[in-house]
Amino acid sequence: MLKELNKPSRNAPCPCGSGLKYKKCCLGRDPVLNEQLKDLYFRKFNIRLKGPQDIEGIRAAGRLAVAALDLAGQHIKPGVKTDDLNTLVHDFTIQNQAVPAPLNYRGFPKSVCISVNEVICHGIPGERILKNGDIVNVDVTTILNGYYGDVSKTFFVGTPGPDARKIVRVARHSLKKGIEMVKPGNQLGDILVLRVGQQADIEAVVGRGDAQHVFAAGLDGELQPGQ
Repeated sequence: MLKELNKPSRNAPCPCGSGLKYKKCCLGRDPVLNEQLKDLYFRKFNIRLKGPQDIEGIRAAGRLAVAALDLAGQHIKPGVKTDDLNTLVHDFTIQNQAVPAPLNYRGFPKSVCISVNEVICHGIPGERILKNGDIVNVDVTTILNGYYGDVSKTFFVGTPGPDARKIVRVARHSLKKGIEMVKPGNQLGDILVLRVGQQADIEAVVGRGDAQHVFAAGLDGELQPGQ
C-alpha cells in the first residue's frame, strides 16, 4: 500500500528526470530491464544513467552555479578587471560550501572561465580591463556534494555595436535550437547548431575534430531518460 501511495500519477513529471509525463516515459517499464539498460549504456558509452537523487543533486549544483554567474554579471561594466570577477565567483562558491571546478583542473589557474571578444572559450581571468562594447562570456562550474553544475552566459559591456549584437543573437538562437533536441530517443548528432550559424553567414568555430563528423545528424548515441 505504501509503495502505491508513493507512486507518481500518470500525468505527474516522471521521477527519472526526463521532463516528460510519467505515462509518456517510465510507466510500465520493467525495473529489471531498466537496470539492464543502465548497465548496457554504461558499458557502451561509459555514461552512468542518473536516478532521482542524482538529478536533484545536479539541480542543486546548477542552482548554485547560476547564482554565482548572476553575481558576476551584476559587476560586468567598463573598467572592471576580469580577475576581479574571478575573485567574486571564487569567494561566493567557497562561502556556499562548494568547490570551483576549474581551479587547478589540468593546471587551470583560476576559478572561472572568462572569455573576452576574440577569446572563443575557457579564457583565463587576469589583468585585462573590460571596456565599452566588449563581448564577455562567463563560464561557471561548481562542485556541490560531489555533483557538478555548469552554466555559461554571454554579456555585453556597456553599449554593443551591430556586429556584436548579431553574433550573440545567432549564438543564442543556435543554443535554443540545440536544447530543443535534447529529449529521450533523439541521437547525440540531432543536437545540431552548426547550420543555424551558417544560415546567418557566421562561421562556426569547432574544436572537437572534423565538423562534418562531429555534428552529423543521427550520430550514434541515443539519449536516455536520466542521462
